[in-house]
Amino acid sequence: MKRKLSSLLIVCLVVFAISGKEKTPQRIVSLSPAATEILFAVGAEKQIAARTDLCDFPSECKNLPSVGGFDGKTLSMESILSFRPDFVYLTDGMHNFFIEQLEKYGIRYYLSKSDSIESVKNEILDIAKIT
Repeated sequence: MKRKLSSLLIVCLVVFAISGKEKTPQRIVSLSPAATEILFAVGAEKQIAARTDLCDFPSECKNLPSVGGFDGKTLSMESILSFRPDFVYLTDGMHNFFIEQLEKYGIRYYLSKSDSIESVKNEILDIAKIT
């Protein structure tokens, strides 16, 4: 009886752990060259749905569709949404104006705040976990 209860408890814990984990993004829109490079570095290049015109490294990313430029003058929410993203990789200070709209549409995002070597390292680790 104890063995059955233990087994049932383990199964329940596994099911709850799996159901609580957010889905791995399948359609990422990367809004900066650094973000695109990080996505390639962590092995998430196949999940990138679109990048900006400025993203040119690694060279393989040039084959990906583009959402436009890098800033609010050359980027639009409509362009981002046209790629049906489930995740958008933003840069703090450049793309903050998209946050409210992304939340409205229920699209997950990561806001890069890389202002030190330590924060870049942490960002790479975060993106590796997310993707």
